[in-house]
Amino acid sequence: MAHHFKAKDGRTLPSVTKVIGDIQGDDYRYWYSSLRKKGYDPDKVLTDMGNIGTICHYRVLSKLSPSPIEMPDIPIAEYPEGVDSYAEIFQMLWEQTGLTVKKATVERFEVDEERGYCGTRDLDGQLYGEVKNERNGEIIQLNGSRVIGDLKTSKEAKEKHFLQLGAYYPFVNPVPSYGAVICLCPYTRADTPYGNKNKNLLPKVYVLTREELMQYRDKFYVMLKEWWSRHDRK
Repeated sequence: MAHHFKAKDGRTLPSVTKVIGDIQGDDYRYWYSSLRKKGYDPDKVLTDMGNIGTICHYRVLSKLSPSPIEMPDIPIAEYPEGVDSYAEIFQMLWEQTGLTVKKATVERFEVDEERGYCGTRDLDGQLYGEVKNERNGEIIQLNGSRVIGDLKTSKEAKEKHFLQLGAYYPFVNPVPSYGAVICLCPYTRADTPYGNKNKNLLPKVYVLTREELMQYRDKFYVMLKEWWSRHDRK
C-alpha cells in the first residue's frame, strides 16, 4: 500500500495518513510508557498491530472485491502471534454488521497532483442493510446508497478517521451519499499487549452524510495546505 507518490513535477506527494499524522502530531508517549511497564517492546507491538490490521483487512476486502487483490506483503515469519484468530474475529464482526456490498471498488490508490496528496481507500460501492450510527444513535437504511467505507481494528472511530474519509471523498465517482468508519475491533484478550477492547464482540459503524464528508474534505484541505507550508514544494 503506497504512502507517497512521485509527481511529474518532481514533488514527493504525501499520503492522506501522513498529512493527518504530521499535522495532528499524534503523541504515543503514554502508550509507549504503559507497554514498557508491562514488559512489552512498544516498537514491536506497533509493528505487530500494523501487520494484524493489514491481514484483517485482506481477510474481509478480498471477499468483497469483484477481482483479486494483492495479498499482504508480510513474510510468514513476521506474522504476529494469534493473527489468524484476530482475522477470524474481524471477519465475524463484519458479517455481524449485516451489510452487503454490490459493485465494490476495493483498495483503490488515487492521486491528486494539483493539490498534492495521495491515498488508498478501503472500499466504496452500493451498500445494503440497516446500521445504527454510533455518532448519534440514528438508524439508517442503506438500500443501494453509494458509500465510501473505511474498516478499522480500533475500538471506536476518531476524528482522524473522519478526516481520512473526507480526503478520499473527492476521488469517488459517482459521488457517495454516505461515508462510514466501520470499527471491527478484534482485540478481546487481556493477556496480550493489545488488551480486551471489545468485551461484547460488537461492531461499531460511524456514518457521515454527504454534507459532513464535504466538511471533512475541506478540513483536510486546510491541513494539507499547512503540511505543504512546512515542506519544500520540490
